[in-house]
Amino acid sequence: IEVFRDLTAPVQDQLRAKAIQELAIKCELPQDQRVSFEMRYQPRDIVGGDFFHLEQVSDDCYAILVADAKGHGVAAALYTMLLRSLCQEHRPDLVSPTRFMGILHERVQVLVRDEGYFGTAVLAAYDAACGELRLVRAGHPAPLLFRAAGTVEAIGCANPALGMLPISNYRETT
Repeated sequence: IEVFRDLTAPVQDQLRAKAIQELAIKCELPQDQRVSFEMRYQPRDIVGGDFFHLEQVSDDCYAILVADAKGHGVAAALYTMLLRSLCQEHRPDLVSPTRFMGILHERVQVLVRDEGYFGTAVLAAYDAACGELRLVRAGHPAPLLFRAAGTVEAIGCANPALGMLPISNYRETT
């Protein structure tokens, strides 16, 4: 016995969700002769919990956020919408990775306290005037720093994932 179902409507819904999610994570790459930015994004499924945001927050400072919500599919994609709105709501705090990550952690923890949700993120603030990079990792894999001499190193101290533990602050790496 074989059972066949028409999945046209659910797939169409996911394709609409994908279009909305792509608009939410779309950002114009800043143009600055002191630094260049390049991004690539390839989702595993039609929609998912991957999120990135790059924004110039002052004449010299750029905020780079990369995050991943637990799971896949529409529920995870909805968390990316939350991340986008939090970036807009707390835009001035993007210059301080510890402050913004603390806000993000509190908001995620309140929203999904009993459901076992967590997410991972890295927020970096880059000062193009002096070349300083400050970042906070929240359960996310360490970013890689490629030096001009050809060496590569993992950077950023480990902190708990977002929403996972009741912590008061995140440690920053410079």
